[in-house]
Amino acid sequence: MLRNENKKMLTIDETRKCYDCCPREKQFIDNAREEISIEDVDKFYRFLQGEVPEELTLKRPLKLSSRQAFLVIYYLQEVFGILPDNYERCKTCGDLFDSDYAVGKKDHCYNHDYLD
Repeated sequence: MLRNENKKMLTIDETRKCYDCCPREKQFIDNAREEISIEDVDKFYRFLQGEVPEELTLKRPLKLSSRQAFLVIYYLQEVFGILPDNYERCKTCGDLFDSDYAVGKKDHCYNHDYLD
């Protein structure tokens, strides 16, 4: 928790000033993004489609289509820069994959690299 010299919690304005002048801006997001695995993103992707992890209890979970769920992930990648942008959705089966390790086309997962 961020505190000032009087050991009081910093206000939003005080933290914003610190963030604005910090030479390592977005360091927290950058560090977090490096630690987010494809498995983590896949779990979130499936959550958006209605698969609720055991540690959560929801009365009405989301039930997005795989396309809609990936649009949420895409937004978090491209607009907010929170999720790594090398995680893609296979156009053949809809599964997520890491495009940095794709052999063939960059829009197909490992199982479908042979497709033209």
